[in-house]
Amino acid sequence: ADIAVTALQKQGKEADIAVIGDKGRGQLRRAYPELIQVSMTEVMSPGNFTLASALASELIAAGAGDYDAVVLMYNSFKNAATYTQMYKVIKPFSGEGEDEPLLAYEF
Repeated sequence: ADIAVTALQKQGKEADIAVIGDKGRGQLRRAYPELIQVSMTEVMSPGNFTLASALASELIAAGAGDYDAVVLMYNSFKNAATYTQMYKVIKPFSGEGEDEPLLAYEF
């Protein structure tokens, strides 16, 4: 998260943090207390669609729709001693003309 926040700040962009789960909350709270907008700790693992939908609804209600993009950062299991940090960028589902997200689909 430190690399992502620093990179955004160097580009002149602002970032807010929503923490899901307990593992990173303490570390992020020490590094970026002013950026944490939402913290959800009572999250069951492994996740499923119902959980993801509920979390997404909470984030949207907290104002996630006001951002240019949302970056999901999560750990991916590699082996018992190692996790790989993964990033997924989600951009708003809107646009017109050539930027229309469903341009290739016929309805």
